[in-house]
Amino acid sequence: VAILRYLSNKFSDKVADHWYPSDIQKQAKVDEYMEWQHVNTRLAFVRYFQYKFLIPLTTQTPPDEKKIAKFQGLMEEVLDKLEGIWLKDTEFIAGDALSLADLLAICELQQPSIVGL
Repeated sequence: VAILRYLSNKFSDKVADHWYPSDIQKQAKVDEYMEWQHVNTRLAFVRYFQYKFLIPLTTQTPPDEKKIAKFQGLMEEVLDKLEGIWLKDTEFIAGDALSLADLLAICELQQPSIVGL
């Protein structure tokens, strides 16, 4: 997250404003999601991916179905919050334009499709 902010600020003359808005109120909304996603979206989706795919692959052991179920439940909670809070009144997470918040979200949201969910 810090590197995304840094690059957006350093190259603000080359990066479209919608990614990380110069307006501090809009920027705060992007920041709010980027801070929230790390312990919500990222945690649930990465852990699911790890227990469903990476750990069994690297350890040659069967998947831990209890942990998979736990993180699948967390993923569903996160999706409910994304739809019910972050996307409730807007097309994109931080407002009416695509931003770094959406970019971070889609990276996490795509992981389950890799393992066939």
